[in-house]
Amino acid sequence: MKKNNKKDNKGFSLVELIVVIAIMAVLIGVLAPTILKNIEKARYSKDVQALDGIYTAVQSVMANETASQKVTLKEYTLETFKATSDKAKEIVNETLAENFFSGALVSKAFGGIKDTDVKIYISGGSILVEIDSKETGYDPFSSGNKAAKETESSSK
Repeated sequence: MKKNNKKDNKGFSLVELIVVIAIMAVLIGVLAPTILKNIEKARYSKDVQALDGIYTAVQSVMANETASQKVTLKEYTLETFKATSDKAKEIVNETLAENFFSGALVSKAFGGIKDTDVKIYISGGSILVEIDSKETGYDPFSSGNKAAKETESSSK
């Protein structure tokens, strides 16, 4: 009777496993920064789109005759703009969602913005929604017509 001295190798050797782990580590090291940068770009784009919603909300308020009559100043924060009338607050909240700034903005650029950080300039039908990086420390953002702010600045 012959004894079979062959071992049944069912699996990978230690060297093979170490090589595979090393290759995976190199791939992760190369791809991770690119993936993280793309995730932040996507968050920033989402936040800019959300902030453009403020501009749309202000346009909607100004198109509503009842609400626009209460808008008498040329410079507001989002908080003071919503306080001009119940109709303005209703339109802004309906357009943006009730708790717009409670975690809705997630990018590093806009992560901690509050209603008071958003400036709204209105002048002769021109509207500008802006976040000033000097005052708030966020990346600059503006949507709308810069002439509204220039008109406001020159009238002071």
